[in-house]
Amino acid sequence: MKKRLYCMSMIALLSLVIAACGEASVEPAPQSEPAQEDEPAPLPTDTPQPTETPLPTSTHTPMPAGLIFHDSFNGELQAGWMWQNEVPQKWRFTDDGWLEITAEDGGMLGDDSIQTNVLLREMPDASRFEIVSHLIADTTSNFQQAAIFFIEDSDNFLVINRGHCTLCPTQGEGIYTDYQYDGKNGSFKGVMTDADEVYLRIVFDRETSYLTAYYATEPDKWIQIRKIPIDLDYQMVGLGATNLDNERNKDDDLVAKFDYFEIWDLDQKQ
Repeated sequence: MKKRLYCMSMIALLSLVIAACGEASVEPAPQSEPAQEDEPAPLPTDTPQPTETPLPTSTHTPMPAGLIFHDSFNGELQAGWMWQNEVPQKWRFTDDGWLEITAEDGGMLGDDSIQTNVLLREMPDASRFEIVSHLIADTTSNFQQAAIFFIEDSDNFLVINRGHCTLCPTQGEGIYTDYQYDGKNGSFKGVMTDADEVYLRIVFDRETSYLTAYYATEPDKWIQIRKIPIDLDYQMVGLGATNLDNERNKDDDLVAKFDYFEIWDLDQKQ
């Protein structure tokens, strides 16, 4: 009897445990929230905004209207020049920007002599043009000269020069116009001046076949020397200096200095 009661008691206890377990609910494990991405930090309010860098401005100065060629002889010759009978030790560039030529005894106008250091370039195609130069020449002996010129060949050319001629009406210092035509020398009447620093200018008009020579002792204050009809086919323009001492009995070589050389197209010049 006791054994039966004990069994019944155990059964009743077990039923209570099972009932208690059935009523219990198992709660799901809490789910973690997804991690949020960090927002970018705002820029500081005092951060400078990017700016555009301006492009450099060109410093190139365009050539004036009508200027075909200019050489100021600042340490080198501009393209297009050619030396005739060059003697390198007899010419140089000075520190203050001049072309200095120490003259020798041969001259273009001399009999069977050769002028050294003649600087030449081709004539332009312009219908009307001029060549201009500023020079210093302290001439002290007969026939010394610093010149600019037009050349067809060795027998035909025209020279405007600051020279010296005691045999001429000027009786010494002056501006002279010399030429050679078909191998024969000639000269026009000179203009007296004792100014060592002068400006020389030659204007050539292909349509009228006239050449006009000018000189000045101050910039742009031109004095016409003469107007000459021309029937030559000039090919070159240039400059040079000579003692023109065919007998070679003088020892005072002329030192001529050229500041610049220009060529202008007169139909385009303003």
